[in-house]
Amino acid sequence: MSNNFWEKIVFIIKARKVRLPIIRKPSITTPEMANVETPKLGSLKLPKFAGFNLKGKTAWIIAGALTGSTAILSLAIWFSIDGIEQAPIFPSPAIYDLAETQQLGYTELSVGQKPAQPLETQTLQMNIGGARISEMIFKDMDIGAESGITWALQIDNTDGTGAKILCENLMLLNVTAPKLRFNSSTAYISHTSSTVADGFSINQTLSSVPVDYVFGSTRGALKVPEASGGTVDRIVISTGSSTSTVGTIWFEDIRVHGGGIDLQDVACGTVTIKNSTIGDGTGIDSASFVIGSSVKASSVTNVGNTEKPVSVK
Repeated sequence: MSNNFWEKIVFIIKARKVRLPIIRKPSITTPEMANVETPKLGSLKLPKFAGFNLKGKTAWIIAGALTGSTAILSLAIWFSIDGIEQAPIFPSPAIYDLAETQQLGYTELSVGQKPAQPLETQTLQMNIGGARISEMIFKDMDIGAESGITWALQIDNTDGTGAKILCENLMLLNVTAPKLRFNSSTAYISHTSSTVADGFSINQTLSSVPVDYVFGSTRGALKVPEASGGTVDRIVISTGSSTSTVGTIWFEDIRVHGGGIDLQDVACGTVTIKNSTIGDGTGIDSASFVIGSSVKASSVTNVGNTEKPVSVK
């Protein structure tokens, strides 16, 4: 077998190429001597050489060559892996570019990238601008940090370009947080119910502008695995400068500490906030639950909500 064949055999281990070592058969020069037979290896009898008898040495040479090659290959693999950090897999804290993932032809989100700043490695950030996503579901998660975070859960357009997250359903169910702010968005139906807050300020503007967005076929849409049971400092969903489309964004049993919830730049068919507790302890005269007048809605329902002094710590 030619050396060129072996030179083409390449392992790819965590994006690093490892080539198999080239195994060359031992070169044996036989002097012209009397005819002597070589020994049998199992049932295979080696060919006769004129004038030279290796006896048991042939097997040892072959075994030694194989052992040496195996050792070299093992060392090459070891050094290729040693010191390389495994890429984060969703939903591990990292930055995930969903639009790029979809453009590369993948149907499911998987690998992310750790940010350059070590202090932000506990942020789960999804950059979704330009992507079409069937659903994003987060359940039974603890979010927050002792200090340095204003918004522990953030859904928005970060650069003020006017790009939106088009969404059929935005759901916040059984969410606990010190504060909630909802601005600069549209909701065909805005529904808030069975929620306790340390002061409400609900001021949606009734308008004919909102569109009842309905997500169509999931064919070609990116699938995001459900995130549940994790602990992170922040969750950020950002559409950047490009409008994105999502079937459902769902938060359930989310407990926020040391920061609030910020919802901006979404255009939804239905926005539902239900069975939640929001309060920063400043008193009901300083609302912790705020839906601003910049939120335009065709239909607004507020049912069974209660104002009382509550402080989420």
